[in-house]
Amino acid sequence: MIKLFFLKEKFGYCVGGLGQGQLPYLENVFEFAKGLGVEVIVGVLDPAILPQMDEFCEKYKIYYAIENHRGNVFEAADTILKALERHSLYIGTNTDTGHFASAGLKPVDEVRKLAGRVYHVHFKDSDQRQPLGSGTADLPAVFAELKRQGYNRLLSIEHYEYGGIEDNVLRAGLTQALEYVKELYKNIQ
Repeated sequence: MIKLFFLKEKFGYCVGGLGQGQLPYLENVFEFAKGLGVEVIVGVLDPAILPQMDEFCEKYKIYYAIENHRGNVFEAADTILKALERHSLYIGTNTDTGHFASAGLKPVDEVRKLAGRVYHVHFKDSDQRQPLGSGTADLPAVFAELKRQGYNRLLSIEHYEYGGIEDNVLRAGLTQALEYVKELYKNIQ
């Protein structure tokens, strides 16, 4: 699945998951991203390919944002930061607030630890079937922490992603989510 995110003249490209089986195609990913004018590539990543990822990020001057996932080696900020110690600043994180919350972590604490390495944000709550902001993730605190860090990259609302959702429920939910984020933005200025 390919997802493109854009805001004014900033673009992101979500590649899903990359592991050793995709190494032969890694340069194609970067060529495609370069052709789109992408600043950040986002995806789940097997730590075994961090050296190759670093090489391509440096070569193409494109950032890679590793997405945290519950149950994955990159579940928490501490494990992400430890893995990135030997790599350039071209590799950082795609902070997924919902995955932090579902892993029993406080998203704001994880975002605070990742300061300077947050390159993209999947802004969602602990339960995607409920309105954004009604779950256990303290999203106003996360938003305030991102602002404190001077975060100026993309923030994607990633909510209501589950099978069998009816179109009217999806539309209403995403409308509410967008209004929620706009209100956060207005109140945290």
